Amino acid sequence: MSLHRTFAVLGMAVGLLAMNSAAMADGSGALANPRKTCKAPIILGCSLSIPNFPGGTIAIDFDANGTGNGRWILFQHGAWRKCEVAYDLKAPAQSWLCHGLPADNYVLNNYGQSNTSWHKLGARY
Repeated sequence: MSLHRTFAVLGMAVGLLAMNSAAMADGSGALANPRKTCKAPIILGCSLSIPNFPGGTIAIDFDANGTGNGRWILFQHGAWRKCEVAYDLKAPAQSWLCHGLPADNYVLNNYGQSNTSWHKLGARY
């Protein structure tokens, strides 16, 4: 392998490592703990992608500042509804568990938050 190619490969590896370290250090929830904050105006809801879930149990975390009721739904790739919970927007931060999920890509969608100034979605596994 040429010296130029060696440095190119080494540079790519260092860049990937730096991106993963920065994502974890900045609190973005990369990898196994994706998170997202949505702020008003929230018209069509908010979605959080959960890619490459290895299967098993996902803990869904939710917090909001608002009034009324909302609902989050966890969809498996291909639009299969896997978990669904209605919640009170005045309640403190809460967590729920979804068990027995197969390995796949998932999307957490939040609905009914027209009376919120912000809300936070998170997933842990």
